[in-house]
Amino acid sequence: MSRRPRAAAGPADAGPAVADEVAEGGDDGSLEPGPGGGAPTVPVTVESATTG
Repeated sequence: MSRRPRAAAGPADAGPAVADEVAEGGDDGSLEPGPGGGAPTVPVTVESATTG
């Protein structure tokens, strides 16, 4: 089973589009042969997070 990188950015409805873009960029293979592949090759920056 392939695991996709996760990202959340912008409004809540932007998250899936951002995740798709990051996933399409692939990973660096740093965790091979384990699940997850590695870090995303598309830079991801989390500027803030809110829970609640």
